Amino acid sequence: MKRLLIIFVSVINFAWGQSVSITPTSLKKNTDTYQNDIELNQYGNTSAIITGRAASGTAASPSNTVTSTELFRIGAGGYANSAFTPTRTSIGFWTSESWTSTGNGTRMVFYTTQNGTALQTAKMLIDHNGNIGMGTVTPSARLHLSGTETEKMRLENTSTLATNITNDMYFKTGSYFTGAIKSIGVTSQSARMGFYTFAGTNTQDLLERLSITDGGNVGIGATDPLEKLHVSGNIRSSGLAGTGVRQVFADVNGTLSTGVPQVMAYGAYQLATADNSALNNLIQFNNRDAYGNTGSDSDFSMGINLPQGSVISNIISYVIDNSAVADIAMAFYKKNHTTGSISNLLFITTSGINSTTLQTTNIPTTETIDNNIYSYFINFYPVISSGITPNYWQGTSMKIRSLVVKYNL
Repeated sequence: MKRLLIIFVSVINFAWGQSVSITPTSLKKNTDTYQNDIELNQYGNTSAIITGRAASGTAASPSNTVTSTELFRIGAGGYANSAFTPTRTSIGFWTSESWTSTGNGTRMVFYTTQNGTALQTAKMLIDHNGNIGMGTVTPSARLHLSGTETEKMRLENTSTLATNITNDMYFKTGSYFTGAIKSIGVTSQSARMGFYTFAGTNTQDLLERLSITDGGNVGIGATDPLEKLHVSGNIRSSGLAGTGVRQVFADVNGTLSTGVPQVMAYGAYQLATADNSALNNLIQFNNRDAYGNTGSDSDFSMGINLPQGSVISNIISYVIDNSAVADIAMAFYKKNHTTGSISNLLFITTSGINSTTLQTTNIPTTETIDNNIYSYFINFYPVISSGITPNYWQGTSMKIRSLVVKYNL
């Protein structure tokens, strides 16, 4: 049987105190006037304490208090239907472990009775480690809210909504404020939500990084975003990462992606002579491969037609060079519509290649096509091996098969 010992302490005559132990079955007082029914006065800068103790075992043979034992409870009831009710609200003091000489863990439980019912239940608990549970008696965090209600917490600023009236929640680690979430008044009828970062020793050091308006616009680096997403500064997407400069496109669902590399192929039969040389400048064909007559120094030109804004990634020339005295040069140009000026963008030769094997050359570039200002073309012409001075075609030993241009939209 558990024993409950209530100790009342008072100090009288400035020096002598009395301690009284009683074991009543009940302690009752009836009164019609308000007064202090129990009053403890303590002096000497010490506290007045009401203590309740509970032990396992019996009064004759007490034993260590076990876990989940209610040590003491303070409660209150009322009067209904011609009688006083049992306790309907209370604070209970419980053990949170079985007690030893070194371990005396406890917790406090707060009980209330919900409107329309007549049974008190636990509503809040302060656990042995300081965790507070509301709606749960097993809190797993400093504040643990649990229940079927959709609204678990409300932060309310009773000031009238106006410009720069805020409702703040701060995060702090050590001596540094590391973040905040604020609702910020914009007008008397509108506000935005602001998310702050930047570690500092004062709350004023925090900077608003992300803002969400009443209209749903999101600003990053912009506190008054004008679109659904408004970024003030550079952006980077890992999903769009890669190599080279590429354009970004949106599909019918609004999904962003980089352009898939496109390929434009040109056959040798699309070549045309690019000058009026006095020498024989006719283009000859052998199995659809183009070559220049022996002794001709003509440029063979091919127009490049690509979509506006496309970015060239590389050019592959398929040529055969079996000449021992000359090489095939390929140059990529753009010509200004208005001024007629020509800019050489790329230049390569087959220097060092003397084989009947088909040869390819990749030419990386970041040239962006602007058809409003330029036209684009590629020239093939013979050069001597030591430089780019025009030489002469060597018949079928120097042939052009085709050209492939790769680009991104």
